[in-house]
Amino acid sequence: MISDDQTSATSQEAAHRLPQIRTSDAPPTGPYILIIDDDAAVVDLLCDFLEDEGWSTIGMRNSMAGWNFLKNVRLIPSLILLDQMMPDMLGTEFMIYQHADDELDRIPVVLMSAGVNLQQLPPNLNVVGFLPKPFDLPHLFEICTTYCRRTKAPDSGSPDANSAT
Repeated sequence: MISDDQTSATSQEAAHRLPQIRTSDAPPTGPYILIIDDDAAVVDLLCDFLEDEGWSTIGMRNSMAGWNFLKNVRLIPSLILLDQMMPDMLGTEFMIYQHADDELDRIPVVLMSAGVNLQQLPPNLNVVGFLPKPFDLPHLFEICTTYCRRTKAPDSGSPDANSAT
């Protein structure tokens, strides 16, 4: 679900009222993966794939919404999957703001892009990984397993449910 409600928020239950957000029925209370991409279809697909594999997710449709969510709600994710090429703020610009905040600086970030590679990025951004688009799902699941524990068992109907750990 994606909501465009413009109400600001300062608590976990208020996450559903923030603009540009896609969550499950309720904001996660444990580890989760924050997905930030300006393509709503990508956000929905990644959230669906990861939730089917047992991870909790929150998806944001632009980098400013993602930044406002992190700053206002302070529901710290275990991992951020961040699109590099977005119209409101590049992923690398988002990371500059992130690194200026002591609490948010420790969150590992994986950049995603169809047109940028990791070698073209400034080394001081501390990117922990790079996911080229289109996505390689086993590689995506491997990265997520490294940085975020699952909060539920993988969906038994998922094609990768038997191979994911």
